[in-house]
Amino acid sequence: MMNFFHKRNASRVLLSLSALWCIVGFQGKSHAHAEHGAGEPVPQIAKGTKLPNGISLEVVKSNAYQFSLATDGNQKVEVIGEEGSAFLRIEKSKVFANLSSPSWFRAQQPGGGAIPPSLKDGGAYKKLAPNWKEVSEHSGYGWYDPRLLQEDTQKFKLKLNINGKVREIPVVRVAAPGFQGYWTSTITKEPALDELIVLMPGLSSGAISVQRDFKAKQNYEILDDRQLPFIQLKADGCWVNVEHPWFEKSGLFVKKSEAVSSKGWARASSSGLITFQDPRLHVKDGEPKKPRQWKIAIRVIGTEKVDTVEGDTKWVAKK
Repeated sequence: MMNFFHKRNASRVLLSLSALWCIVGFQGKSHAHAEHGAGEPVPQIAKGTKLPNGISLEVVKSNAYQFSLATDGNQKVEVIGEEGSAFLRIEKSKVFANLSSPSWFRAQQPGGGAIPPSLKDGGAYKKLAPNWKEVSEHSGYGWYDPRLLQEDTQKFKLKLNINGKVREIPVVRVAAPGFQGYWTSTITKEPALDELIVLMPGLSSGAISVQRDFKAKQNYEILDDRQLPFIQLKADGCWVNVEHPWFEKSGLFVKKSEAVSSKGWARASSSGLITFQDPRLHVKDGEPKKPRQWKIAIRVIGTEKVDTVEGDTKWVAKK
């Protein structure tokens, strides 16, 4: 029979793999702990650009640069193409495409997707009525824009129609920083709670993973610095309090509207694993690059039993 030590380490291997997949599901702004120096110019939304609450827009890079637009599921946002008509619409939690717009087809690939012959005939397509078709059930979407790939285009404006009001979003090309180093967190003390496994899922993600064993008999809650719960791990999954001040920066793919009670609890995961951003693991830009210690309290729900996971965050300079 496998003893507890080996069982716990085997569980760590499985959790490590699960946590890597879980991180892919994060939403919201990234919490990178790396710092950089000068590099090649890259496109980005101009600093100081403000969008209405519930809407975020970023330039991200997959195989090429593209726009990533996310909403809280309560907005209507249209993306207006270079020809002056809307080609993409996000309305509440659905995405629609205007099949009468050449811009929709150009947005499918970095170099521009294949455009139907009926939309290539000069300005004839402008006489076509909009042909909106639902293409996705999400509150956000990503698309390619050829201007993001044109290195000689130093700046341009992306036109959006946000809840009936047209906005021009400035996009600029700035020097990309070169890598200097990163902040990384490690665990120095685990909680003496045998039904839980805790680990750091990445070198510099600023996230922490906690898993409740599927055979666990007790439920747990993760406490903030005021000893108030903001995350719970229970038999029916993992829950986050959407009314808590830390929720917006938790990186969890949860909407406030999903709360099932007046107390603000919403299910973040149907499994026993949750990976989230914890502000105690983050270092603000410009702070001294000195090691700092952190402590996260975990309590058995319905009892006074509390233990902590402790660790430190250190700066690792480029070698």
